[in-house]
Amino acid sequence: MTPEKYDTWLPEPGLTELSVGNLMNVSLKLQARGGGTTTKKAKSFELKLSNTSKEPGVTINFPIAPWDDQPDLRLMVANGPVGLQSLVINCSGCQSSQFKIGSYDGGGWTTLTAEAILTDDTRIQGHLLVSGGETEIRIPKRDPNSKIGTAWLTANGNPNEMDDKEISKGNSNNGDGLTAYEEYRGVISEGRFKRLKPDKKELGVKIKRAELSLFTEAFQWFENASDLEIILFYENEIARNRRLNKNALSAHDYDQFALRVEKRNLSAGIIGTAYRGPDIPAVTDPVVFDWNQIQSTYQFLVNQERPASLRFTLREMLAWTVTHELAHAVNVWHHGEDLREPDQVIVDYNPSACRIFDRNGNEIITRRYPLENIGKSRGTVESGDIFCPLSYNIYYSWGYTVGADGAKIFNRVPLLPVGNIFCTSNAGTAINATLLYFGDAAKGNCLSQIKLR
Repeated sequence: MTPEKYDTWLPEPGLTELSVGNLMNVSLKLQARGGGTTTKKAKSFELKLSNTSKEPGVTINFPIAPWDDQPDLRLMVANGPVGLQSLVINCSGCQSSQFKIGSYDGGGWTTLTAEAILTDDTRIQGHLLVSGGETEIRIPKRDPNSKIGTAWLTANGNPNEMDDKEISKGNSNNGDGLTAYEEYRGVISEGRFKRLKPDKKELGVKIKRAELSLFTEAFQWFENASDLEIILFYENEIARNRRLNKNALSAHDYDQFALRVEKRNLSAGIIGTAYRGPDIPAVTDPVVFDWNQIQSTYQFLVNQERPASLRFTLREMLAWTVTHELAHAVNVWHHGEDLREPDQVIVDYNPSACRIFDRNGNEIITRRYPLENIGKSRGTVESGDIFCPLSYNIYYSWGYTVGADGAKIFNRVPLLPVGNIFCTSNAGTAINATLLYFGDAAKGNCLSQIKLR
């Protein structure tokens, strides 16, 4: 018995429970003991699959309402019924034959046995590849106590079926909520089958197909900043309750959920939000962005800052907003609270009692002088590392501190780029490393806060 590509073949599903995925071709041949030719001939071959898996659906997520409980690996018959676990091939005096095993699940397993019935009614048990080889052939090739194909295990560091130990940079919250077997069994993502990675934290994101192009660049920003990999799902690939591994049966440990990301109108002044965040994906839902307000806010900033130009584009503002809100959806908090002075301060003091500087460091001596949107000097939402997406570096217009002589000092916040790297400490950088602006973050070290389960 020679299963084609036996060392490397792994099951792959079709896109429905009724459609076959990939096939394994198996050849049968009569030969003499120890090898070589024989004069013996067979009148039939009897094939049997046993201990075959019956995982729900075809992958851990799809279909969202599985109904077929047929075996995951089946003997295929041309123009015949599907789902056969036993089959007789009549050949009337032959020495060889062949058949196919069809896959209906990404994580299916079975055991194949075969017998040749000779023309004199002698029964000869089939052996794997060579005389004396195994008679109970595990499909796919795997350890007797494993559901996972050896080829996948070898390529992925030989995890145990129940392992959920993925690591990411700067973070000790290991695991992504899926066991190694669930990641091996795979998902239907963007209309295609794919296996997941047992050594990479993966985050499921459910998105409307029509909105994908809007968020593609933004998702790349988040992946680069977080060291996570986003797995995208269309509307029909994740159930309404967002359960990612809802078809789990074997080697299951944790109910993991995909994030629902969508474009929607929000209240005035809110360009993005992660409802019920910061928290893990099982809790946070949905993550919403108001593209109209993002565009209008950006145009407002452009108009406000003329003739100077902003240090980020509209698409970068969107990417920053998405990265910021997705961070909340994986348990990352703001750098601090919204700590500000009154909405407007009219400065009547003389320059020695109250000093005002523009964003280039030039002193403004005009009095009366109105100031709006003043952030207190320490631990605000704009504190910490300005290159981190959780630092609201366009939040305040003025920084505030008190000089050694007791004078009140207001400094116009300079034009800054939007952050795209999650910080690894609470230390202030650039303007926040001085005493003139917002200082160290009250929380910070955002990379360490990421948590998926």
